[in-house]
Amino acid sequence: MKNRIKNLCIIAGNYPSEKNPVYTFVDQLVCELADRGINCVVISPSSISKCIIRKINTGPRESIRETKTGNKIKVYRPKYFSFSNKLLNINTAMITYIFFKRCVLNEFKKRKLTPDAIYGHFIASSGMCAGDIGEVLSIPSFLGYGESSTENFLVFS
Repeated sequence: MKNRIKNLCIIAGNYPSEKNPVYTFVDQLVCELADRGINCVVISPSSISKCIIRKINTGPRESIRETKTGNKIKVYRPKYFSFSNKLLNINTAMITYIFFKRCVLNEFKKRKLTPDAIYGHFIASSGMCAGDIGEVLSIPSFLGYGESSTENFLVFS
């Protein structure tokens, strides 16, 4: 049986780069999908504030990841503003999510992405974003619940 999904956009809150080897399990998943014939594009938004405060180099703005078998994965790391979950006793999680989603949507428009489906890795913020953008662009979306917990999700309630 052939894959029904030929082009997949993966939204991930973190994606590894040479200088920041985080979330390697997401990279392994994406590489396996690419090696199974799915054209994968990763959008991994980077928080400007976290980069400054934690002095993290999240990697180049745009790069190509090559799998062991030679398949290529496009990786985009647009920047967005984020806030701590509480600022002056105000829950700012929704504001951060709005910036995250806008950042991803702008990347879709800039790159003229038209995937067959959108996958969000973990509930907040990637999974929620995949659902929202899928609805706006009429593209099927799904998320990986994995090790997420509903506690992260409840921040948005």
